[in-house]
Amino acid sequence: MNLSKLIDPKDPVVIRGSKDKEILGLRTSSKEVRPKDLFIAISSQRAYIDEAILSGATAIVVDIHNPFLPKEITQIQHDNPKDYAGVLANRFYQNPSQELTLFGVTGTSGKSTTTWMIRHLLGLDLCGVLGTLGAWIHDHCIEVPLTTQEPVTTCRMLNEMVRGGLKYCAMECSSHGLDQNRVGHLHFEGAAFLNLTHDHLDYHLTMEDYYQAKKKLFTIAKKNVIIGVDDPYGKRLYEELNRDAKTFGKDPAADFMISDIQLTMTESSCNLVHRGKTTPLSIPMIGYYHLYNMVAAIAMVYPYVLDIELLCNRAKTFPSVPGRSELILTQKGFSVMVDYAHKPDALEKLLLSLKKAGAKKITTVFGCGGERDKEKRPKMASIAEMHSEKVIVTTDNPRKEDPLEIMEMIRQGFRHKNHQIILDRKEAIRQALSEAQEGEVVLIAGRGHEREQKLRTASIPFLDSEVAKNLLIEI
Repeated sequence: MNLSKLIDPKDPVVIRGSKDKEILGLRTSSKEVRPKDLFIAISSQRAYIDEAILSGATAIVVDIHNPFLPKEITQIQHDNPKDYAGVLANRFYQNPSQELTLFGVTGTSGKSTTTWMIRHLLGLDLCGVLGTLGAWIHDHCIEVPLTTQEPVTTCRMLNEMVRGGLKYCAMECSSHGLDQNRVGHLHFEGAAFLNLTHDHLDYHLTMEDYYQAKKKLFTIAKKNVIIGVDDPYGKRLYEELNRDAKTFGKDPAADFMISDIQLTMTESSCNLVHRGKTTPLSIPMIGYYHLYNMVAAIAMVYPYVLDIELLCNRAKTFPSVPGRSELILTQKGFSVMVDYAHKPDALEKLLLSLKKAGAKKITTVFGCGGERDKEKRPKMASIAEMHSEKVIVTTDNPRKEDPLEIMEMIRQGFRHKNHQIILDRKEAIRQALSEAQEGEVVLIAGRGHEREQKLRTASIPFLDSEVAKNLLIEI
């Protein structure tokens, strides 16, 4: 696209240099710049701008004019390049969120699972997913760095979905992404609020700030709003939106009401009541919270299908999500489960579900990520101890924090001595598996689908499910 067409004359910008340039791509990361790209300098640090120019950027969006840049580089000065990125991305990629039916899903837990459920209900040939597990177009995955991408990457991925013939997209909306206005440029046809529990207080500082960040999605998406009203923050959101939404949960007044929940080690089931009609619902996953996720997904897509029985039938074949309640059956009489649960509420819900499903004994292997919310560390320990016969604390993704200090903070939440500290995560898993008995469940929590463990100096290959499967062969 020619730069003269990309920039609207009404845009509040000052342009220095030629507008008659062909732009082949937009970038907000200097490391991704290619020749003839427009680089949007979210940070005004000179090093990033210099790197972008060396990589071939032909124009730069800046917040402050830089007189030292080469004269052949067109400078586009805007007071807020981060916000302007969304405007430019929409133009360059031809407003892709208006070409798709876009669903936003937010909540502390369950975003990935719910978006994948929406995709399953609508069909992989019609619905894409954008979130923690990447951008999924049909059966192809494009890796992305964040749960909710910055505007340029989001529009590029949505444009790929349009070009791939998709009609829908289910997108995770994180509190960070909402707070930083990464989705304000998008057109949402629907949005779901799942829950809100303790997490990310290193960023938001208070639960009220966290809630207000989540609420921003519902100032953008005003149609087809779905809210989980069993959650106190969901109930509050519903009231603050003047009840202009559809609700789901066990609440008898919910539009999509859940009753008679039953759990086994291979299935979760309930009755779904909608408009006075009761339909059996079952999914091949362990956890009552996954039933909530599926009902949220059903409520979201119902206006486009208008057949609850059909949707419940499709739910029976949901293939699960990598690293979410991923069950590994063994020949040794015990089971192994790998799950992404890295928050107090998610861990507690999972452990309670395992007990209700019939687990005779639970050994929990977990740690906490470095450079993240420190308040949750002892809370995770208390929950693991309360609902497990044995707990092994190990490394998660320590990043640049000292893993021993992280584990010491976790240990402050224990009240008894049914726990061990094993620094090496592989050895911690090995010990849990080697000591497991018939009827026991070994829960490996915290990292789920993640394929690399982030250490101080490097990232190493480490997929919990793969490590567990290999160790089961050895022991």
